[in-house]
Amino acid sequence: MGSSLGFRTDLMLLTLQGSIIEKRDGYLCVRTPSDPAFRWGNFILLDTAPLLGSLKKWIDAFRHEFPYANYLAIGIDNTNGDAFAADELQVERVDSESCRVMTATTVAPPSRQDSGTIIRVLDRDNDNDWDAAIALQVANNTEEDPVGYEAFLVRRMASMRALQREGH
Repeated sequence: MGSSLGFRTDLMLLTLQGSIIEKRDGYLCVRTPSDPAFRWGNFILLDTAPLLGSLKKWIDAFRHEFPYANYLAIGIDNTNGDAFAADELQVERVDSESCRVMTATTVAPPSRQDSGTIIRVLDRDNDNDWDAAIALQVANNTEEDPVGYEAFLVRRMASMRALQREGH
């Protein structure tokens, strides 16, 4: 499932959280029944880079899969950055974003360390840890409605906390 490490990781975590991933012709349909408003838990993921002129087809596929969604979420599973053509996006009035995923075969401590910084796993039994993690993400949010985003984060962090409790 997935050629990019970023999407493979996302799909693995979504599956562990109860999302349903179904293979379709040319894409995966990802559904998260426990959180139907979670955009990147309810989306389609194209198997390959889209052909020129195919954006409308994929918008229709998304609308077919998620007829009640008030958003559009189409991922493209590749590692070379191929995406929809800018003129197609403009015609369809669709915004696009590109995400880069860093990978490493080994890890090493940073060359310059800040001795005042503590990096650790959140304590699964400490509500304060999880509340602080949510508050930090809310404080750094620049794009979303603060109230709606916080409600979303509470659901997402509860899912992450459950995964941690299960040993994932």
